[in-house]
Amino acid sequence: MKKDQLDELLKLDDEGTNKKIKKIIHKKIYSRIIIFTIIITLVIVTIAKGYQYISDYIYYNPFHEENLIVDEQSETFSGKTFKIVLQTWCEIYCPNYGYYPNHDIQSLGLGNYELKVKFHNLFDKLYVDDSYNAIININQSKMSIEDFNGEHYFSRMSYEFLNLSLSENNGYGKDLFKINDKTLNEIEKLPESSLLNVSISFDKPYSLEKTIDFMKRYNQVKFLWMATDLWSQDDPTLARGISLYKLSMYDLTEDAKRKYPHFYIENNNSITPDILQQYYLSNLKMLLDHEKEYNMISKASNSMDYSSLKETYKCAKNGFQVSGLRIIVNKNDLLKMIKKDNIQYIYIDDIKLSELQK
Repeated sequence: MKKDQLDELLKLDDEGTNKKIKKIIHKKIYSRIIIFTIIITLVIVTIAKGYQYISDYIYYNPFHEENLIVDEQSETFSGKTFKIVLQTWCEIYCPNYGYYPNHDIQSLGLGNYELKVKFHNLFDKLYVDDSYNAIININQSKMSIEDFNGEHYFSRMSYEFLNLSLSENNGYGKDLFKINDKTLNEIEKLPESSLLNVSISFDKPYSLEKTIDFMKRYNQVKFLWMATDLWSQDDPTLARGISLYKLSMYDLTEDAKRKYPHFYIENNNSITPDILQQYYLSNLKMLLDHEKEYNMISKASNSMDYSSLKETYKCAKNGFQVSGLRIIVNKNDLLKMIKKDNIQYIYIDDIKLSELQK
């Protein structure tokens, strides 16, 4: 073999070796990049999972609260305690609205939760479906309410019920919704089939026994809310009370039933003064025992703070009377109340000309 041919072969062999070396080097670089990427990804996922885990304990987590409900489907608690507290708050604070729990709380991760809610006007027909008119967002222990319809569900009407001590002191409010001849004539002109959503105030606070007797006399009336004589300290034109009408009731555990006796009252005909007082106290205690939930709700709705709630419970334990009632009543029964029961102060919220009206 000639020298030139030998040099050519050696050159080709060197080039092949170099290509193999480069290929091996590139392969090692790529494998290291892949390994590094996997490690970084695992680190990020681990940090995210760790932060998620820590967030579940640092921030409010509705799935970590005590179980008050007998859950036939699963032993796992699904955040229903928050829904009970929300429902109880709504029944204590809102004379005309109820919360219908038709959706479960959804976890969005990192201490964020979402609950689709239906706030129902008690004068309207309730459709049992998956519709909702607001969304409650819990973002790292802070709650906000997104209202779709602009209904102002948590707004309260000043002087809806007559605070006799306040009106006697300054004279204001007593004439605001006092029944006069014009109001009486307008009611009398309504069709016989008319239904009215009305708040009535008694001429003086009724005892619980007298209130129950009053309700039993009007068995065609739907009693929605009871206004006590425990008026708001921040705004004495707002009555404090509780709903007498439940949109839904949960099957409480035996422990919860012992802790909150008469938390539900199923039939107005079976109520006694002791049961009615205990009913109010148990619902107030439900809120007191769940301070985290209550503080979030009260701040988001700008309603009674926790210290005022404690004072209300303390006063209610010593006994209370009833200033008035929120009712759905037909025309004739309302006229009977005005003329025979000396009801002189009413706030008419809405009227339907027939029970069939939507």
